[in-house]
Amino acid sequence: MLSALFAYLQPYLAWVVAIAVGVFAVRQSGKRAAHIERLEQQLKDSEAVREADNQVVSMDDDTVRDELAKFVRKH
Repeated sequence: MLSALFAYLQPYLAWVVAIAVGVFAVRQSGKRAAHIERLEQQLKDSEAVREADNQVVSMDDDTVRDELAKFVRKH
């Protein structure tokens, strides 16, 4: 009796398992893509910070003070 029921339900169970595996794979793929996007954004941000730091280092003290005063007035 149970073996007949299992034989009847086996294709449906296989479909359920296949769908669950597919959903898991798509979810993992999305997580991986989001992680890569975050890493790329961090890289861009760090490059921007490095550029700003290089600009500040190349300025003299009076120019830095003037730029900071402009920034403070704006914000």
